[in-house]
Amino acid sequence: MLASTNTSTRLKVNPKPPYFLGEKMPKKPNLEMRNRIIEALKSNGGELSTLEVAEKVGISRAKAMYYLNAMAAEGIVERRWKGRATLIWRLKDEQE
Repeated sequence: MLASTNTSTRLKVNPKPPYFLGEKMPKKPNLEMRNRIIEALKSNGGELSTLEVAEKVGISRAKAMYYLNAMAAEGIVERRWKGRATLIWRLKDEQE
């Protein structure tokens, strides 16, 4: 009797990290949205969380994260972690 191997119980691991770690960058955001995000960051002391950016600009949190990641890849904004789950975004020095 042959031993059957059950491949459905094996874990499938995605070898590629999420795009915000630098592997796959989102498309370049439109200029209007980029300017709205920059103005929101400038008007509040230069640092906002993803949720605060979304509320100020009037878009969803997921869309704000998409645009902020694209802008970070272009060097317009930079991010830092506050605690475990909160990303704080700020303009790089040449944008302020």
